[in-house]
Amino acid sequence: MFEPLDISKFKELEWPEELKPGWGHHVFFKNHKTLGGISMAYFNDKHPEGSVFIGDYILNDYPDVYATWTIGDEFGNTLTDRLYVSPIYRNKGVGTAALSWGLKYLKFLFDRNLHHEYGPASANSIVSSAFNTERIKDTPVEETIDLRDQFFEQPAHPYIFFGKRVVK
Repeated sequence: MFEPLDISKFKELEWPEELKPGWGHHVFFKNHKTLGGISMAYFNDKHPEGSVFIGDYILNDYPDVYATWTIGDEFGNTLTDRLYVSPIYRNKGVGTAALSWGLKYLKFLFDRNLHHEYGPASANSIVSSAFNTERIKDTPVEETIDLRDQFFEQPAHPYIFFGKRVVK
């Protein structure tokens, strides 16, 4: 399934200027042990600017921005998990705009409340801007993490992307 969503009735969901000329794609996971879904934005001309799609699979194209969230509780509360912004779009407001739009999207269309409790300095800065709140304390870095092992557990990192750099 890969279907467009009609968000024209929601003034709050107007596509942000920082995400133009992009389009979005969202996947809700059914059988993942920890993640509830992933939202991705692409800056290419494969679909019209501002169009939003929902699907049950992740596209082969590498997303320019993506965010994952955990499985929610019975009240619709879920936590941010991972946020990625391609290096060529960093420090341009893209991460903040994407997360802010995603928060509204999940709330208005799917009655999910996204919360953020921890993360590295860069993610906490983006989240505090998107949530319009005071910045939370940075999470200490764990020295024992092997990023190569964690890399393959991330749904937006197909094996073919490992070790490749994003270039413009």
